[in-house]
Amino acid sequence: MQLERWDAQAGEWVGDALPTRLRVRNAGNVVTVDLHRSELADGSRFGFAVTSADLDLGSESILGADFAPEDGTYWRYTPANKPALRLLATRALAAPVRPRAGRPFTISVPVSRSDTKRGITGGTVTCAVIADGTNVRATGRVRAGQGQCSLVVPHGASTIGGSMTVRSGGKSVTARFSFTVR
Repeated sequence: MQLERWDAQAGEWVGDALPTRLRVRNAGNVVTVDLHRSELADGSRFGFAVTSADLDLGSESILGADFAPEDGTYWRYTPANKPALRLLATRALAAPVRPRAGRPFTISVPVSRSDTKRGITGGTVTCAVIADGTNVRATGRVRAGQGQCSLVVPHGASTIGGSMTVRSGGKSVTARFSFTVR
């Protein structure tokens, strides 16, 4: 049994890197192939084709082959049991780039859904912000695919740090941040 993936950039089939999480069974002349979801890179759908061949290992010749589908294309499949939703957070961004004492400051963290790879469209944000060891009041919200914490930088602060927890679709993700005040 050999598993290959289509490499669209190279325009050819390439062997799957081992170890392959694949199991093949033959019972009552019915062949069953079990492929672990991790082999699909958490894809929400995929295409596949099957080639089988009888080989004479002694002479290394092909005695017979079968291709499915027969028209040389592939079947499209969408798994019924979709992977569990996860929220994916990237690096925190600041506006303005460097916080200034006494001025408004917003920390934004882009958050996307693992199932669609798109930014979240709703949810809640909990902000835990600290300036030089003192808690700072901050307001959280979801806007344009990002979790945001907005605050006014306290006078005399030299650092702003903390975490932001974003909840959406019944899941949550926490991102940490730290900025130097000028």
